[in-house]
Amino acid sequence: MTRTEALRIFQLGDRRTPEEVRATYRELVKVWHPDRFAHDPDLRAKADRRLQEINCAYAVLQARAESVEPPRYTTPPRRASPTQASPPRSADHSTLRSTDESIPRSKEQSATARWSLMLLVVTGLLTGAAIVGFILMIVRPSQAATVPRPISGTDLLAAPLAGAGSLIVLNADGRDAVVVFVDAGIQTRAVYIRAGERLQMLDIAPGAHGIRVAAGRGWTGDHFATDPMFQEIGEPMTFVNDASTPLTVTIAEPGDTRTRLRARSPFLLSVRR
Repeated sequence: MTRTEALRIFQLGDRRTPEEVRATYRELVKVWHPDRFAHDPDLRAKADRRLQEINCAYAVLQARAESVEPPRYTTPPRRASPTQASPPRSADHSTLRSTDESIPRSKEQSATARWSLMLLVVTGLLTGAAIVGFILMIVRPSQAATVPRPISGTDLLAAPLAGAGSLIVLNADGRDAVVVFVDAGIQTRAVYIRAGERLQMLDIAPGAHGIRVAAGRGWTGDHFATDPMFQEIGEPMTFVNDASTPLTVTIAEPGDTRTRLRARSPFLLSVRR
């Protein structure tokens, strides 16, 4: 597995910190642990495969990259000629002039080499930055920026059908959530509820509705960017036009005794664009 694939699985950027990697790893393991899907062999097998990918990606991101220090170029010391070391008093003046003239040329060559090396380093840095930017554009084109969180009770689909049925939703989980009404496999309503809040809906159309929940953090406008959780109630809930007898749904982690929701496979939200 490459580092780019590992970052895609963790949905992290190239500048992620070790703390972010560890936190994301714990969240992914919590979501995809096979024990959560013990009731469904197919989902458990899928969770096993997903957890293997997560563990492999974590190992890649935890590995310390080798740092290679660029070679340092130094100018070797110039050896003094015997004439320069101990010139005899009777040395030929033409020989001395020739030696003195070679010194400026040597300094000029050394300065040229240093400028050439500096130019190569700057060019390499600019090229590397351009490559990294291009890779980020390819790897993360679908990661939209988060948008302001809707207030609890916001309908994310079109206006709901008229009705007087009542439902109380308590979000006891630490994540925001979207409560989805499903009729004949079609999402007919999606209502946003923030973490830790209580919402009472008084306008539910009568009839039997399937109830699904998508929860997470970092709302992007049509899905949660991180820490996703998907749940559903096994049997449809039947509503009547009587607000005095509300039904109740509690959003909590799978296995929590306060909720009738159970884990299910991920699904896309049908929201207004």
